Formats: sequence, structure tokens, C-alpha cells
Amino acid sequence: MDRADILKTLVKGRTLDIGCNAGDIHSLLPSTELYGVDLVIGNYRKNVVKGDAQVLPFKPNSFDTVVAGELIEHLPEPGRFAAECLRILRPGGLAVVSTPNKDSLINRIFGTYWHRQYDRSDPQVHKSLFNIPELAGLFTRTGFVVDRIFCLPYDDRRSNRQLVYKWRRVRTMVHYLLPQRLQENMFVVARK
Repeated sequence: MDRADILKTLVKGRTLDIGCNAGDIHSLLPSTELYGVDLVIGNYRKNVVKGDAQVLPFKPNSFDTVVAGELIEHLPEPGRFAAECLRILRPGGLAVVSTPNKDSLINRIFGTYWHRQYDRSDPQVHKSLFNIPELAGLFTRTGFVVDRIFCLPYDDRRSNRQLVYKWRRVRTMVHYLLPQRLQENMFVVARK
């Protein structure tokens, strides 16, 4: 299964894609019940608004599912983000959040996701990295019940880093040979 297949099985009802400008969930899940929010809106889509993931512009209990792919690591206050997800989800709603695993062996080999000595104000810089226990702990402390955490190999065909894309098949094979704690991208499925 890949990211799209997993999202299709998890996403139900009125859904918010947080950080929607970077991804293609709107094309994967065409629905009148799909909404998006992002700081920058480059590709206008129906039901997309400008907003901050740490101060979401929605009323409490507005959504059945919240999806945030490769977003939380760019936020200076991931706890505020998790609290906002909890606030806008309806009772029993799901948060599906993916982020790089800071303990990933592959990420260490490729130097993919480390805090780097770049301009920390650059939104592309990773400000908050997690391993599996830390990610589960963040959502649990916020008030969620973590249903499951799993990992998938990094598979961004749009990557502008040729080295990342060139070695994608090798990365995928190595990913599945490693124990989960050393695998690449983590997905947390947490219930309100």
C-alpha cells in the first residue's frame, strides 16, 4: 500500500487537508466534503482558505478527518498544531499526520531531514523532528488516543533533489528490511 491507498481507507466525512498547497490530496480524494488550509495558496482549489496550521480558522467540531502530510516538522510549535487539530475535530474524528522519522537509518545516510544550519525562518527548514515515541507522546499529551503508528518509505516523485529520487527504489527496499523504529516516514492515526 502507498500513501494514497492508506488515505483512501482512513479519510471519512468532512475532511481538512492542512498544508494543502504542497500536496495533491485534492486530486486523490475528489469530494465536495474536502477542504484545505495553507499559509500560501498557489494553486487555488474549491474550499481552500489561507491560514496558519497553529491557529486554524475553523470552528470547533467542524471536521471528521484532518490530514497533514509532511507539515508538522516545519512548525515551531507542534503542540499548538496538535491542539488545534483536536479542537476542530468532531468527537471520534481522526487526525492522520505524517512526518519524517528522525531516527530513520535511511534519513541519516541521505542526510534528508536533519536540522541544518540554514535560515531558521525559512518555512522549508525542519524545525521540529520526532521519532516514534515522541510523535505518539505529542498526540497523547494533547488529548488524542493514538490508534496506530506505521511507517512508509519516502516516495516524493516531485522531489527536486535528484539523489533522493534516483535512489528511491533502493531506499524502499532498505526501508522494509529495517525494524520500524529505523524506518523513514511515520504516520500517526489519532482519534479525538
